[in-house]
Amino acid sequence: MTPQLRSGRVLLGGLPWLARMTDKVKGINNRSISGYSFPCQMDQELLDHLGLAADTFAQSVESIVTRTENDSREAVDRAMLALLGRSGDPEEFVSAPRDKLFSSVFLVRNSRLLNQLEAEESPQHQ
Repeated sequence: MTPQLRSGRVLLGGLPWLARMTDKVKGINNRSISGYSFPCQMDQELLDHLGLAADTFAQSVESIVTRTENDSREAVDRAMLALLGRSGDPEEFVSAPRDKLFSSVFLVRNSRLLNQLEAEESPQHQ
């Protein structure tokens, strides 16, 4: 069974797409998902905002999963946020103004693609 990817609208560390991109890379790395590419256009948009190269992000996810005793989403999320210098509770993270602007623009710019992904990945569609 293919693991469920979180919606690109889910905020992790105050950023949309980060949770989904982390899930996607983790699934690609461990070969539990197929049919997804990394980096896609939205991945690259977030990577540019974070100042990270795609291969660096993919290696970081692999390293986090390897060293995290429990590779649950919560454990991986916390480790990813710490790596990005965004330690703390993912639910209570307060975004910097630059991240808030990025998030707003990202969600508006990509709203059609996000809607399409959610429709395609909904249980009713499968």
